[in-house]
Amino acid sequence: MLLADVDAGERRIVATGAGQTGQKPGRPAAAARRRGKDLRTVAFPVATADAWVDPVAALTSLFEYVEAKAQEAADWYLRDKRTKSLLSQGLRALAIGLAAGGGVFPLVDAATPGQGASGWGYVLLALAAACVGFDRFFGLSSAWMRDITTAQTIQRRLERFRYDWAAECLQATLGRPDVEHILRALALIRQFGEDMADQIEQETTDWVIEFQHSLAQLEHRAGREWGTSGDRREPSPRPETDPSADPRGSSPQRPGERLDRT
Repeated sequence: MLLADVDAGERRIVATGAGQTGQKPGRPAAAARRRGKDLRTVAFPVATADAWVDPVAALTSLFEYVEAKAQEAADWYLRDKRTKSLLSQGLRALAIGLAAGGGVFPLVDAATPGQGASGWGYVLLALAAACVGFDRFFGLSSAWMRDITTAQTIQRRLERFRYDWAAECLQATLGRPDVEHILRALALIRQFGEDMADQIEQETTDWVIEFQHSLAQLEHRAGREWGTSGDRREPSPRPETDPSADPRGSSPQRPGERLDRT
């Protein structure tokens, strides 16, 4: 516990995130109930002046707050990584199998003439391309990689934060905490929380950019195929007419030509 008062008989080891309930670090009951759902905002634990009457307890609550949020975020990315990896690997394996089957049918048709099995090869190849396109459009493989890197980054930053917190704990045991020491510990917590928020925001931004790019590519290809298809035919141009022409079909009068009045 940071700035621990030895006479108070505190037995909690906050630097490891262990609570009085005996739960594992960074896995509070609220986070366990939200398993599998999106990350949610948690109420700030020391939002009132009364909470800072005891600075040691307030800093302890803040440490548990940011540590639990970081651990929950890392667990969320690891769970999402498992789902994305299963879908991506399944689609890739299915695409490989369909492509291999599409290449076998022409060989079977060549070995047994008259069977007409080569047409199924094109069907299997089209299905293989659809599997790859589905994976690319929804970004399953790329999201799988992003989840791995983001989870590792959060875990590495959390581990460094715990060691920094342990160093603050060691300094606190040398004497009674003063205002400067409390502010330094508060700045350490704030910096860690901002780093975690920036990491999650960066991953979300990358996902949005990739999805918008995939959507734009799909719309571009669909529009190009529709524009070059035979169903879209431009109307034939209408022949230009001379405004000076006689509406009864006679040729226009030339300059200097006199009409015969006989």
